Amino acid sequence: RTIETALEKKVDWIIMVATGTTGVARFLMGSNALRVLKNAPCPVMTIPKGTRFKPVKKIVYATDLQEDNLNAAATLIPLAKKFGSEILFLNIDNRLLMNNEKDYQKMKKKIASAVNYPKVSGYVSTQLNVVNGIQEFVKKTKPECLALYSRHHGIFGKLTGTSITAKTALKVKLPLIALPEGH
Repeated sequence: RTIETALEKKVDWIIMVATGTTGVARFLMGSNALRVLKNAPCPVMTIPKGTRFKPVKKIVYATDLQEDNLNAAATLIPLAKKFGSEILFLNIDNRLLMNNEKDYQKMKKKIASAVNYPKVSGYVSTQLNVVNGIQEFVKKTKPECLALYSRHHGIFGKLTGTSITAKTALKVKLPLIALPEGH
C-alpha cells in the first residue's frame, strides 16, 4: 500500500522504519522496507529500528560515477544543507581502473561538475565486493547516513532482491537513502 499511496499523493520522500525481518522469512517474502526500496517512485529513507537521532554530519553516497548516478546525488543536497552535512562520494573500483592521481583528480572534477555543493569529497575503495567495500568505508568514516542510487535490474533482480541496494540495506545498520532510477 505504501507505493500506491506515494504515487497517488505524489510524495517527495518516503521515510520508514526497517523493523528487521530476518532469515528465511525475509528470503521468501521480503520485508516491507525492501519492497518499498525496490519499487518506490521517489527517494526512500529506511531507518533501522532502535536508531537514535543524531545530526547528519556525514552522508556517504556510494556511486559508480555514471552520469545518471551522479545527477541523482542532487536529491541529497537539500538534506545536506539542512544539517550542514558533508557528502562523501564513494566509488568501489573493483576493476582497478583508478590507479593514479590523475584518475583521482578526474573523479573529483566529475563529481564537482555534477553536484553544486561545497562540502563534497571523493574516495575510492578497491574492495572486490561492492557491499563489503561500502561496509568497510562506513566502518572507517562513521557517517550518520548512507545513500545509494537504486537501479531497476529487470525481473530476476526484482524477484530475488539481489540488488546492491537490497544487499546493503540488509548488512549496513545505518539510515539508508535509496534514490530510485529515473527520479
